[in-house]
Amino acid sequence: MNRLRNFLQPFVTYGAYPFTLALCLAVCIYAVWRQLDFQAVYGPLVMGLMAFYLVIELLFPLKREWGMTFQDFIHRDMKFLVLNGVVQGMGQATVGWIAITLSLDSKGPLQNVPFYFALPIVFILSEFLHYWYHRLSHEFGGRVGKFLWRTHAAHHLPDRVYVLMHAVGHPLDLLAMNILMMAILPPLLGCTPDVTFVFVVISNLHGIVSHLNVDIRAGWLNYIFSLPEVHRYHHSTDVTEAKNYGSVWMLFDQLFGTFVYRPGELPLQLGVAEPAKYPESTRVFAVLTMPFRPEAPNENLSQTGTNATTENHHRPRSPESGS
Repeated sequence: MNRLRNFLQPFVTYGAYPFTLALCLAVCIYAVWRQLDFQAVYGPLVMGLMAFYLVIELLFPLKREWGMTFQDFIHRDMKFLVLNGVVQGMGQATVGWIAITLSLDSKGPLQNVPFYFALPIVFILSEFLHYWYHRLSHEFGGRVGKFLWRTHAAHHLPDRVYVLMHAVGHPLDLLAMNILMMAILPPLLGCTPDVTFVFVVISNLHGIVSHLNVDIRAGWLNYIFSLPEVHRYHHSTDVTEAKNYGSVWMLFDQLFGTFVYRPGELPLQLGVAEPAKYPESTRVFAVLTMPFRPEAPNENLSQTGTNATTENHHRPRSPESGS
């Protein structure tokens, strides 16, 4: 079994992401060309991507201590999956389905704009809004900044990153990042169903891939897309490297100096800088009420707090099956 895994590892490392990206692009091109039922195509495609990467992650973990455990799934992940299902239906698939459905009869400034102009416009505008909301959630000061961080921190409390961990987050944070910027924005702009379909397919692909606990190496594509090699740094406990705020594209991280990429290196530790100041991620009620609780004296629940870890330690990347 280990010999087979070692044989297949390079295909996973260098081929899994290009394969799924090419697959998504091919499906998008064919669906738009043939004007298929976008709602019918979207759901199975996204669920298939999710299943594919769950299997890949199970068989080829980058680090087992960063992977999903049964206890984490029962005591944290499943609760957030159920809870956030109320906010975003049955997950990412439903968010995209809602966007496509609303775009069937949407009116807005892009309704008569050609496909090849409207698609980059909605991507750029969505990414711009996501980037600054995400960055302010980490870096903004004052009461507003603390509220944004306490709301967003739920996603950073786990000391590991894997596919299903993407669902761990506060419903208010998901409402802003997923519902408003993915499901509502395209119809609000008047995007046609074909534009919306391509937008949500590519967005969801990278939402899945970015949290993957697999040794995916995409080289120069890391400078363009939010992939595991760069998004993993976003979850680092070292706040000097916990950047990379982009959702799909690294465009605004490149423009505003928050892009971090060190090929061949891993963050030393994932999670928040001072975990003792936060509730355990498995205490779901405490995590959900964190934004609304008064701050205790000398308490600093901020990703940019003065006591946050700033040492810049890394370890070489070595795909492993046992440690």
